[in-house]
Amino acid sequence: MIQYCSVGAAEGIGASAHYLQFDRWGVLLDAGSDPTANGVEALPDYELLEERPVSALALTHAHLDHIGSLPVAIRRFPHARVYMTPATAELTDQLLYHYLQVQRKRGGKDFIPLY
Repeated sequence: MIQYCSVGAAEGIGASAHYLQFDRWGVLLDAGSDPTANGVEALPDYELLEERPVSALALTHAHLDHIGSLPVAIRRFPHARVYMTPATAELTDQLLYHYLQVQRKRGGKDFIPLY
């Protein structure tokens, strides 16, 4: 039996993250952020997966609402393997670097980075 859990973006655009559990292993589809929000408010609710296995992270494409919280997800699920196309990997590196710069500018002197 497959179980589904929406971790983010169930009712709109931003922070896309969906979880599928297959018996003892699970896949997190996308690890997005909400570019209109700041800090932890921009993240999917990864606490919903606290007691569930996350064996893999699969990214569909390199838009911030699908990859913006990838560093947070990797830190939270350190044993999960990350899957994406080579093109998505190249764009993800660049987008995450620039997204961090935008977060710093938005946060000002009190900025605490999410990653």
